[in-house]
Amino acid sequence: MKRMNWWTANKLRLIQNNLRETDADLDVGLLMEELQQFRANTLMINAGGIFAFYPSGLEHQVVTPYLKKDLLGEVIAQAHARNIRVIARFDFSKAYESLFAVHPEWFYRDREGREVNYFGIVHTCLNGDNCSNVGAAVGV
Repeated sequence: MKRMNWWTANKLRLIQNNLRETDADLDVGLLMEELQQFRANTLMINAGGIFAFYPSGLEHQVVTPYLKKDLLGEVIAQAHARNIRVIARFDFSKAYESLFAVHPEWFYRDREGREVNYFGIVHTCLNGDNCSNVGAAVGV
């Protein structure tokens, strides 16, 4: 339980950094300098979901093609060296067509029963087996 003491004993000064796919080559040193200027003690940053920002070997986890290094690993190492905690954010709101092809039941449908596909990235549905009825129910 000792590890949790930090979270309950400190006031969070949290910065959330929402990365775009193209931000995979982020200057981590500059990010750390900026976090220290803001006196942040916690960073929330993208880890995976739509795109992985680390060299993932998980099936259906697409690694951003802009990744030239283990961005997440570098962020964690540099943040911890500065006593900054990291919250790794996974965005499961959308996924690539490759996952849709295998598990179409995990994805949202509009009124006509079509998936919502934006340049190969498809909107997921958190309603399980009811995903095909969501669009009709909300009038989309």
